[in-house]
Amino acid sequence: MDDLHIREISIDILKEDIKHKHDIELKRFDEEVKQNSNHWESCCLKVDKNMFQYITSMSILSGCIIGSVVGLILTPHTTVFISLLSLSVGTILPNPKLNDHQK
Repeated sequence: MDDLHIREISIDILKEDIKHKHDIELKRFDEEVKQNSNHWESCCLKVDKNMFQYITSMSILSGCIIGSVVGLILTPHTTVFISLLSLSVGTILPNPKLNDHQK
């Protein structure tokens, strides 16, 4: 009777160990999928990462350009605003595209 009981306990331990290893593999797979994803997720929003980066960078650059133009019109010290304006325009002109790494 003891041998049978020990065997059953051993089988139960092996089953739990196999289940635990399977759960760990599933968690690793889910983490790899999340890391390689082109989407950012929050509690109530799913956003394409490349599109979000593009819109954010264009918004910041547009703000710099508008601020520089306003500064050029309103102040007599134009050196800083001309530098900022030329930097912003130079950043936009050679590369105004959305990075798409999907092939």
